Amino acid sequence: AFTVEEDAYVDDTSKDFDSGDGTKENPFLIMNARQLDNVRKYLQGIPERSLDFCYFKIGRDIDLTEYYGATWAEDMGWMPLGWPSSTSKEIFNGNLDGQGYTITGLKINSDEDYMGLFGRIAAETGEEDSGVIRNLNVEAPEVWGYAGGNTSYSGRVGVIAGQTNSGAVIDNCSVNGGFVRGGAEDTPTQAVGGIVGYIGTSTKGITNC
Repeated sequence: AFTVEEDAYVDDTSKDFDSGDGTKENPFLIMNARQLDNVRKYLQGIPERSLDFCYFKIGRDIDLTEYYGATWAEDMGWMPLGWPSSTSKEIFNGNLDGQGYTITGLKINSDEDYMGLFGRIAAETGEEDSGVIRNLNVEAPEVWGYAGGNTSYSGRVGVIAGQTNSGAVIDNCSVNGGFVRGGAEDTPTQAVGGIVGYIGTSTKGITNC
């Protein structure tokens, strides 16, 4: 006799997240790829509830294999949270606690810049807990991005984030295995990193990573 252990979690697709209301006391709980993708709906908080930014936490390991996010095509892979970053409303300013869980299956294949699990992270002015990613692991990512030009900030390709700015904090995060690349063979980009591609102005800290 034998038993087969199956994943007993059932996703309620009528809700953006498993539970929570986005406050510090009751963060949005993320349990799968669909719910992680929904973070992009709350990049700048919930204005109608006077929340300048939202709190999130991850409650289990998440597999992004074959999950592409939003409107991106299959061959482009995961669409970064907070991309494109041409306007401030598309920058992640929330607070996400990975609680030590691991994201697998992250693949990005794009000729755009600001590539990573998050495109761009920045803190809300005057908010200490804003613009924070902590306690998150990414295993065996395959991230490739590109931007034209040969400046030191072209590309901005990272695994956790493409770029950080304005008080952003990334703490106690890890990337294991896989690869991250920018540009083509004859025109590589300089701003590529395992954790962050480009540390922009007034980034508060990349610590314990």
